[in-house]
Amino acid sequence: MQSSVPPGSGGMVSGASPAGPGFLGSQPQAAIMKQMLIDQRAQLMEQQKQQFLREQRQQQQQQQILAEQKQIILHSYRYDVILNQ
Repeated sequence: MQSSVPPGSGGMVSGASPAGPGFLGSQPQAAIMKQMLIDQRAQLMEQQKQQFLREQRQQQQQQQILAEQKQIILHSYRYDVILNQ
């Protein structure tokens, strides 16, 4: 059976490490910092998305409450009109 890995490549995936977890120490500090910033930005965007969704749900609940209150007032008004005829 032939390997699909080209000769001389060693079969390593880009970014893979033969040294295991300690390999991180040989990466340039700038690359590590860049990845940290990317991760932080992704986390911030997710937090903002969740906050937006919470606020949207809260606004929908408030609108539902207002609609229900309007119905109660309307029914109460109609009841008063009927009683006062």
